[in-house]
Amino acid sequence: MVQPDTDKTKAIREMPDPSNKFILQLSDIIQPLRELLKNGNEWIWGDKQKKNYGNNQAGTDAAAVQY
Repeated sequence: MVQPDTDKTKAIREMPDPSNKFILQLSDIIQPLRELLKNGNEWIWGDKQKKNYGNNQAGTDAAAVQY
């Protein structure tokens, strides 16, 4: 019988629940980035997109993350 290697699956078994974080107003935060994906919109990487990408890349503002 085939069995998974417990050493290789340990990280998955011990991974924290991803649902323990909620980012307040995430939809509003990423709106400028979503606009880039809409059909018919010209791709313009402006100041709003740069700011929002930087915030999301850094994990968003710690004050906005609720546990």
